[in-house]
Order: sequence, then C-alpha cells, then structure tokens
Amino acid sequence: MDSSTFTSLQNFRVSLNNTFLERTDVIDGVIASIITEQNCFLFGAPGTGKSELVRQIANGFSGSKFFGYLLSPTTDPSELYGPVAVSKLLEDEYTRDIKGYLPDSNIAFLDELFRGSSAVLNSLLQVLNERTFNNGKELVQTKIKSVVAATNSFPTEESLQAFCDRFLFRPTIEGLKKPTSKRKLYGWALSGKRPAVESELTIESLKTLQKAANEVEASEEFIDIFTECMDMLESRGMVISDRRRVQILKFLRGWAVVQGDDALHPEYLHSTLHHIVYQSEEDLETLIYVAANSPSKQNETHFSLRVYTDPDIIRQIYKRTELFTFQTNLQTDKIFTDTENKFITDHRYSVTNSQILANAVFVYCDETRNIRSGTHIVATKPNATKLAKDTLLEQKNMSIGISSGQLVMAAALLGYKTGYCSAFERDVNGDNVQKLLNIKSEPKLLVGVGYPHPDMTRLEHPEVYNKDISIKEGKHGDEDIRWTFPSMLTEDLYKTQHYGFEKIEVYINDKRHKR
Repeated sequence: MDSSTFTSLQNFRVSLNNTFLERTDVIDGVIASIITEQNCFLFGAPGTGKSELVRQIANGFSGSKFFGYLLSPTTDPSELYGPVAVSKLLEDEYTRDIKGYLPDSNIAFLDELFRGSSAVLNSLLQVLNERTFNNGKELVQTKIKSVVAATNSFPTEESLQAFCDRFLFRPTIEGLKKPTSKRKLYGWALSGKRPAVESELTIESLKTLQKAANEVEASEEFIDIFTECMDMLESRGMVISDRRRVQILKFLRGWAVVQGDDALHPEYLHSTLHHIVYQSEEDLETLIYVAANSPSKQNETHFSLRVYTDPDIIRQIYKRTELFTFQTNLQTDKIFTDTENKFITDHRYSVTNSQILANAVFVYCDETRNIRSGTHIVATKPNATKLAKDTLLEQKNMSIGISSGQLVMAAALLGYKTGYCSAFERDVNGDNVQKLLNIKSEPKLLVGVGYPHPDMTRLEHPEVYNKDISIKEGKHGDEDIRWTFPSMLTEDLYKTQHYGFEKIEVYINDKRHKR
C-alpha cells in the first residue's frame, strides 16, 4: 500500500475516534468490512450513534454513494429498490428506477433490520450474498461494497437467525462508560460543537486498500493456529461453515490493513473473533444469574457485581493489575517492604495479570445490605469490636468465594476459560480500579471469562516478552519470546515454592486418605 493512502487511512481513523468515543473496534471493523466487501451488523440500543457512525465512514470515501433507511413492518420493496419505471411499464416491462436507491449505492445502512417484513428480508438475501438484484427480466450487478445493518434486539425466529448469519462482523455498541467520554459528550452538546470527521480518502483509495488486503500474507503457522481455533469453537457447539471460515480470513486481511500491517498475526484473532463467532447473549445472562444468585448466610447481601464486555474498559482494568509479582527463590525480601501495615511492591518484579484480557470481566465489589444475623448487625455499629468486624468480613469473603466458584464452574460447563485476579491497584491516592470504573463500592475480586488466546498456553503472557523484564533472573530464553510465569517453569521450582498438591492432607471419616 502506498504511504499516502496509508497515512490518509490512519488520519481518518484518528478523526473518527475523536468524534465517536469508545468505538475503536467498531470503527476498525466497519472499515475492514468495507475494504473486504463483507456485511456487518451493529447491535445496540437507540441513541448510541450507529447510523451516524456508518454515514460518516461512508462519507469518508469521497465519491462513494451512501444509502440509509429505517425499516418497519410496512416498508415496501420500492422504498429500498426504487419505484416502478412507468415508461417501461407502458411497454409491458416491469423494472425499477434504481438510481439513488440500494442497488445503486456503494455502502448501505439498514436500521432496525428485523422490523422489515418477510418479503423485504427475503429480497435482501440475493443482494447480501451475490451482490445482484433482479430488476424485472434483467439481473443487475449492484455497486454495493458493504451492507451495514443495525437493531436493538436479536430475533428469536430460526429463519431470521439464519438471515443474521449473512453478516460477518457483529459488534455490540453500548453507551459511553468512561467519565471523561461522558464529559466530552456533554460539553459538545452544550456548546453545539462536535469535532468534524475529516478524510482525504476517495472511492479510488478504496481500490488501493482492497489491493493491499489481497496481498496481506498468511503464514503456515497462522493458518494452523486459525484452523485449531475454528475447530476448538466448533467443539464447543458453534457451527462455523467453510464459507464463513473463508469470510473470516478475508475480513482479517482487511483488519490487518486497517492496523497498518501486511501480514496476519494470531493476536488479530483475539481482537476480532468475539465480534464474529460468539455465544449468544444468553450465555452472559446465565453467568450473571449464577453469580448473583449464589447462597449466602441467611441470604444476606455481601457484594455487588459489575460486568464489563467493552474491550477498551477491560484493557484499562488490565493496565491496573501490575501488583501481581513474579518471584524466584529468595527474592521476596527484595520485593516487599512492610511499612505502616502497607505492602510496597518493586515494580521491576511486576507484570500485569493476563487473565483480565478476557471477553468479559466480572468485578466483585464490597457492599453490605440485607443484614439479618445479629452477629453481623453489631459489626455495622460505629463502636463495633474487632471480633465482630472480623466475623462479618469472614462472611463477606465466603460469599464472594461461593459466588465466584459457581461462576467459573458454570463458565467451564459453557465452554469458556476463566481466571482470578486480586492483585490490582487499590491505593486510594492512585489511579485505581475503583476510580477508573467510577463506582462507590470497593472492588474486591476480578474474574475474567472468555476464550483463550489461540496460540498460547496459560503459562505465557500475551503482551509481555523477555525484553520487557528488567530483572535478569526473571527472564528465560531469548529476548523476543513471550514471558512465562517463572513459578510454573520447572518441577523443582514447584517443590521449592510449595505449589504442589502433595502437601494437602485428605481425611475420610477421620481416616487419612492416601493419595
């Protein structure tokens, strides 16, 4: 790809992200879909800016034709394909004047897609699949590069679910989460000034980007990883046809171009697959139900639960988990200093918790409500004794433990991987997780849930390499290989650090069980 087109594309992305906050993955995915001529689907509540985002992306390629329409049960095919040409009708020819309508557009946006009648949706299948349109007796080749659809609710009918499968990239768009983003939006609303989207791209630039996508390299190693990933997902109940697998590979080439790359990398699978081949929203609802309805003493409430699926927020949480500390023998005294009942961590020995880079992060927060036990009621009094407070704390920790245990078990049964994290930033004076999430109650435990990185074991860190480790004894192997958790490297280290399960004693009816 020539440098000027690449520079224009990156400037366009920056401009879009400055205008449409917290939409990075959606922006990149829609552009990649247009480049590779794939259809995409935006799921989200009204007012999240779906139609305006697509319109601005389409307008970013000057010279392109955009068609947008809000579907309803009464939408007539003529509203999408154009009116019947009266002059031709007089000649006994039933054709439509398609100029300015869907078949004549390069990028189309169909809002509230599933509100359309069956006649309208059936007519769209040919456009979506073959990019053709039967205009009377003539088979017309449309100009469409990509059809972007949107809705705020997924269909339940099996036929419509199959229709939904015609759209490859399917991100969920939520309202703004970050306080800084909200303040920006409110400021724009009050001032009447919102950053304009600027672009130097043209419809000819799109041809250059498409050529670059076709030339993106896919190594044998990547193909092997991709195949294993697809097979793993199918083993968990996801049906991924050969056609869809090819479409995914094609889309990933467009994604690579958007990222400014000329080769496919395994991390692209981690960035995109949860927007393409994901389990239904029912899975997330199931996990939330399991976690929120766990047993507790006298049905007291000892925690609140927050769940995050936004990749940007999850990455920000991940950046604040550096209190995880790796260690080799005899390093403990170098790492921790106990001053005023506070542990000070030497960050040269610290690495972020990779299990938080998940598809969903469950945040357990300290919240005491519905207290019924007398021993717990007295613990809430201003003059409560240490014994009373410790008793209540024990129940709080037990409740979170039971709930998180049920959560990870349910997730495992649904085919997901999980990971615990309690080593995250809590310093009230620092940029902690509580401040990031803008919540009143203190976070106590993080649980990551999702699909594992396709080319890594749980012993490796996805974003840290040996070259990133400043402590010599913490490294292993070459500078450019992924860092591996040292406590899991060798059997000898297991034994030295007492990580083996041989130390656990088990008794059955007071008789020691030999293991």
